[in-house]
Amino acid sequence: MKLIKFFLSACFLILLHGCGVVDQYGGRILDGNLNAQEALNQETLLNIVRASQFQSANFMAVAKVTGGQTQSLATGLPTISIGPQQTAADGVYKITNSVTSGVSAGYESNPLLSTTFQNAMLSPVSVRTVAQLVAVKPREAVLLILLDGFTVTLPNGRRVLLKNDPSMDGIDCAAKIARDDLSRLYLPNADCSYSRFAKLLQDLVGNGLSAELVAAPGDKVVAGGAPGRFCYEPSVAGENFQMQATREFKNICGSNAPTTQKNTLEYGSVGLIKVDFIMRSPIGVLSYLGQYLRDPNTPFKGYWSQPAKNLLGKDHRYLNVVSDRTTGCYTSLTYLGRFYCVPASSTHTAMLMDIVQVLRNLSIEPTDLNTSFTLRVAN
Repeated sequence: MKLIKFFLSACFLILLHGCGVVDQYGGRILDGNLNAQEALNQETLLNIVRASQFQSANFMAVAKVTGGQTQSLATGLPTISIGPQQTAADGVYKITNSVTSGVSAGYESNPLLSTTFQNAMLSPVSVRTVAQLVAVKPREAVLLILLDGFTVTLPNGRRVLLKNDPSMDGIDCAAKIARDDLSRLYLPNADCSYSRFAKLLQDLVGNGLSAELVAAPGDKVVAGGAPGRFCYEPSVAGENFQMQATREFKNICGSNAPTTQKNTLEYGSVGLIKVDFIMRSPIGVLSYLGQYLRDPNTPFKGYWSQPAKNLLGKDHRYLNVVSDRTTGCYTSLTYLGRFYCVPASSTHTAMLMDIVQVLRNLSIEPTDLNTSFTLRVAN
């Protein structure tokens, strides 16, 4: 009887020990998430570095990331001899176990080379995209990085181009734009264009310049999504501008004004002017950021409100990329023998990189992720 009880107990322990163990995969999913984001961050930083050296950008799409782990345990039951005349060897019960384990991982990636993707990256950003980003990012930061400039039509019909290009400024521009509005806008096109653009943008932002999505009548579904429009939000305008914004601007955010507007306004002593917005392409955004990396002394005059200025941090740099290896990096890489690091404390630079990544992702079509890429090696 004791032998039978021992045999049953042994069988139970063996079966219990042979149960499968379910692996905890949460940690590996977290690692995959972090690695995918780091790959995207490095791609963005690399393309900014390339833009600073007037080199072409390159983008890689990760279509699939796979991973798995297998583990098996095989347990053999012992041979038990029952009956008289057993030898000493018959009382030795041998249990054989076999454990196997394996981990696998893989990914599928291909360069984004399709005509559709290239066209999207070279096309001006839509106002719809501006509105979507303004809803989740600081308003001034989005407007500054996406606006390529203004075309201003003066009361006499003359058109003035104001470019968001820091290289189009001279050493005496601060004194020139300190004059009244009339002198500032009537300067020649190429004279202090960036400073004049920054001043006009600050005036518009001060009046509550923003962007919003326009719902279709009756909440109908619109192909491609609801369009966007520029508008003015008095609630975010500066204290000195709120009455002016409410009185002069017809396209107040949330109103029923038409999607397409003339964007005319009274501009100080100049009179009634018309302002047309010129948008950048995603590649243009990379070129803009590359300019700040190429010349760290590039002037920055874009932010108007104190909360927006506080985004720049203690160093007050629009794009903060360093070559110091002792600094903790949000992301880093080595290219052509030089080390580049975005400091972990530079949240403003990380936000600009995120905007670039959003523009990149919006340019990708589903077919871009399934494009086969064949490599032939000839000896």
